[in-house]
Amino acid sequence: MAKNKIESPLFGLIGNRNAVYAPALFEALKPITGIQKKKSSLPVLNHCLLEFGESLKFYCTNLEDNYSSEIIYNSKGDKFSTCVPTFWHGEVIKGYASGGHAIYGEKTLRPFLDYIKLLAQNKEWFIVEFDSKTQTLKVLSGAKLESRAQFKCMDAQEFPAVSKT
Repeated sequence: MAKNKIESPLFGLIGNRNAVYAPALFEALKPITGIQKKKSSLPVLNHCLLEFGESLKFYCTNLEDNYSSEIIYNSKGDKFSTCVPTFWHGEVIKGYASGGHAIYGEKTLRPFLDYIKLLAQNKEWFIVEFDSKTQTLKVLSGAKLESRAQFKCMDAQEFPAVSKT
């Protein structure tokens, strides 16, 4: 299993909520693109396990290769685990032909990673909130936390057993 362990003062609290510095998180997450190269027929393998606790941990697997990342920080915020969407591949409308007919094409997206990359480019901090009933992860950013994104997640119990040592 490939491992990445970072000690970072760039994570903390705003109120009682977990605050994250996007550039540090993006650097820790970049290697998952090597694990998730194609769409899996098992939906949970298109997700990574995220654990907010005493540290921030990510686990990613394709059942052959595993990757884990841990960012050590002093968190007293909410503790939770969920599977965030990190890979999507499908058909999208790429344009329109004359007569208004849609032109379709294949597209690969990395929803959570792409959003964190965007925040990292702007060197932003963000807050995470998690609703365990709806399995929704909210990412709030901007000076007044006015920018919001929501990610529909999967229950952490769905994630395959991987070595966490």
